Amino acid sequence: MKYFIFLKGVNVGGNLMVDMTLLKNGLKKAGIENISSYLNSGNLIVETGLEQKAVVALVEKSVEKLFSLKPAVFAKTGRQLAKAVSNNPFSDQKDINKGKLLVYFPSGTVDPDDFKLLSKNPAIDEEYHGNRDLLYVYYHNGAAHSKLTANYIDKTLKVVSTGRNLNTVEALLEK
Repeated sequence: MKYFIFLKGVNVGGNLMVDMTLLKNGLKKAGIENISSYLNSGNLIVETGLEQKAVVALVEKSVEKLFSLKPAVFAKTGRQLAKAVSNNPFSDQKDINKGKLLVYFPSGTVDPDDFKLLSKNPAIDEEYHGNRDLLYVYYHNGAAHSKLTANYIDKTLKVVSTGRNLNTVEALLEK
């Protein structure tokens, strides 16, 4: 099975720095044969006979052993990424910059009504749409200065999540 692995916050903004080549080599030693990285920002593509949860556990263990770090690790199948692309609620808006449209993958399901809690902060002016297992946020002015941060999302929705822009998600699907 092919899995797309997302390491939350790795190699972004100088935080949680991980040498992806060293990680790939460590994962190969741990038994994953086919592995590649994408964009050096915590994205891996692996092919293995392991189940999804076992892949997550193996990557978590390897990152901790090699780098003494414990980032949240997410494993998604091609079907799950394809769903994220096909369910994009912004797809009919032609002026959307896919680099500013982030898809967040929460660690668990979210009650659809809970997504409304994100807009309780009056400083948040981004358009977003959430369903049980995906959150789409369009950062029209970029994510760097937004109050709708990953930490705010996680705290408000009571999950751990990681986001990737739509360009990255689509590019990974082509791998």
